[in-house]
Amino acid sequence: MDVLSIEEQEDGSAIVTLNMTQQENDLLVEYAVVNLLREHIERVENEQGANGNRGVPTTETLKCEDL
Repeated sequence: MDVLSIEEQEDGSAIVTLNMTQQENDLLVEYAVVNLLREHIERVENEQGANGNRGVPTTETLKCEDL
């Protein structure tokens, strides 16, 4: 993976341009998706625990737009 450019933004963020192989890109996307799903599952479990609902999550709690 090569960093081609870093452009700092006024809000403190940055735009980074990378040159990646297909394998590196696949691994990055896989890592991101797995972590998003893990965080969502933890959030659902915490909400269910707080509400006393310890049953199987319903499809209502697993909507993709909540990710």
